[in-house]
Amino acid sequence: MADSFVTDNDPKPRDTRTTSNSEHRPVLVLGDGASDNVALFRPDAYLKVAVDASPLLAETFDVAFDTTTRWTAGGTVPTSASGTLTFNQGTTALAVSSIVSKPSFPLLGNMFNVALGLMKTDPTVKTGAYRFVGLGNAAGSPTVAAPIVDGVGFEWSDVDGLLRGVVWSGSVKTQTLTLTSVQPLDANFHRYEIYYKTSRAYFEIDNVAVGSIAYPNPNTSILPLLGLVVNGASTVSPAAAFTATFMGVGDSSQNNAFLSDASFPWQKANVTAKGSQGTNALATQDLKDAGRVAVCMSGTNLAVGATTVEAALTLTKSAGTAANTSAVSFVVTSGKRYRITSIVAAVVGNAVATSDTVVFSLRLNTAGAVTTSSTPIVLAFRAATPATAGAQQAVAIEIPEGLEILGDGTLQIGATVNAVYTANAPTVDLAIIGYEY
Repeated sequence: MADSFVTDNDPKPRDTRTTSNSEHRPVLVLGDGASDNVALFRPDAYLKVAVDASPLLAETFDVAFDTTTRWTAGGTVPTSASGTLTFNQGTTALAVSSIVSKPSFPLLGNMFNVALGLMKTDPTVKTGAYRFVGLGNAAGSPTVAAPIVDGVGFEWSDVDGLLRGVVWSGSVKTQTLTLTSVQPLDANFHRYEIYYKTSRAYFEIDNVAVGSIAYPNPNTSILPLLGLVVNGASTVSPAAAFTATFMGVGDSSQNNAFLSDASFPWQKANVTAKGSQGTNALATQDLKDAGRVAVCMSGTNLAVGATTVEAALTLTKSAGTAANTSAVSFVVTSGKRYRITSIVAAVVGNAVATSDTVVFSLRLNTAGAVTTSSTPIVLAFRAATPATAGAQQAVAIEIPEGLEILGDGTLQIGATVNAVYTANAPTVDLAIIGYEY
């Protein structure tokens, strides 16, 4: 069979592939026929027809990196500025500089976790310092001989300075992939990527597959993202270069859908048995609780006016921490809903024994200020006292579901009373309790 072939639409020759048994096979290229744009095969030999891994952790180091929720620093803390993280182990013997993600990432399904670092190292082979980027747990006190407990990633050896893919298990390096022939040796940032699952770890440099390790077997497969530099027993001068403009982890399984936190996507809602306390909680907020401001209107010892005549009550309004205002009519804030949750009213009889009856009316005016004749009356109720000096009756109305009034900047709310008595008027108290949202 010929070593190349020509398609009808693309006169460019294509190479053949020689298999392990020396059989020559033509290479089938999937492309548009008019350019060199071709379909991309992933390092696991799958044709890329699915979406990329969904990000679980993505750090661009544009500002000081987050050591509260995202990262834990070790040794001399790396510095982050202007989109670049710099490891600061310096030249001192045995010095350490590292970051490890606070979340660890379980493997989901039979697909991959993808770890990525955009890293820059020395433009020439550099010895004396051990460097690692990948998924892993650093030793409690890392040394060049035992820097990692469990991990899968790229390492730059302190002994010969060469790049390798490695697996650590129980503080022992159990598998190694030599990458000397593809080791970047320049002053540029390069993309180091690992596709990791229990059956194989694939390694890419600058989107090119460079090798794999079968059945990586760290003691734990649930690993955080780690960047680490450890100096050897001697001074390293000049310091080994290790900087990053991006570090992240993605999930390529796409076999489940999750409810995740927008800022911390590794934090997912979990389903537990009834009565069980879950590890993570799903934060929910009703619309009525979004930006709510307590709004109360109240007054005590209020005059009821002449008998059988509707009288407006002057109430004092409190809204959050704003200064109180007093009026007989109040605007409901435009675009907000005023949700009344309870009303408490009381009638206090005159010091001269006189029976009385008082009807309270909660009124709206969609066109402006509330008057004694405004409609609709959204709520009315009655209280009465006997002919006993200073007699009292209180009425408490709870509204668990809320009585909601939508504000448009014009609509106003107020309260009136109509008291029936002989000669000696009672007084009233009124409190309207609620909130705007």
